[in-house]
This record gives sequence, C-alpha cells and structure tokens, in this order.
Amino acid sequence: MNVVFSASDVQFTQGAPKEYVCTGTSGAKTHRGFCAECGSPVSARAALIPEIRGISAASLDDPSWLALAAHIWTASAQPWDALSSTLPQFETTPTPEELQELAAH
Repeated sequence: MNVVFSASDVQFTQGAPKEYVCTGTSGAKTHRGFCAECGSPVSARAALIPEIRGISAASLDDPSWLALAAHIWTASAQPWDALSSTLPQFETTPTPEELQELAAH
C-alpha cells in the first residue's frame, strides 16, 4: 500500500532510494524506489503525474495514522482482498486528475 504525498513534501532522511524504471499501466514511465541495502520497496513516482510521490506505508515509522482514500488496480485484486464499498475504486490506473483529487484529501 502506498501513501500519496505532494512530491515537494517528500524528503528522505537516510539517503535517496535506488530506482528501477519501467513502463506503468498508463504507458508512462514509473520509477519504483527501493532500499539499496535490503531491497525493500520504499517509493513510487510516475512520469504521468510528477507532482505526487507514493511512499510505501510499511516504510513509515508509524503508519497507524493512515486512512484509506481509495482502492486502485482492483482488476488484479485477489478474492481475499477486502475492498470497502464506501471508497472510490479504480480497476486500473486513475487519470492524473483523479489521482490529484485523491492526493488532495
């Protein structure tokens, strides 16, 4: 699960993650950040929406304050995934406008 922040609000305090660049489901480049020491996923950023940055919730010291805002890529959800019926759901990558709206909350 990624937490989405404005890119200008993200600052890494223990060095920048290494990045693997691939083509995302939108067709645009996606930069997947990971810890160079252990390989754990840390961040994601998409060329499609450069002003936002996703940070892995598991990489935060205290993720207990997080609240889900949406379910994304539900087309690949597993049968055991519990999706909320009250949150927005996107089968694939949301549009840049939809992602910006989600990031604003």
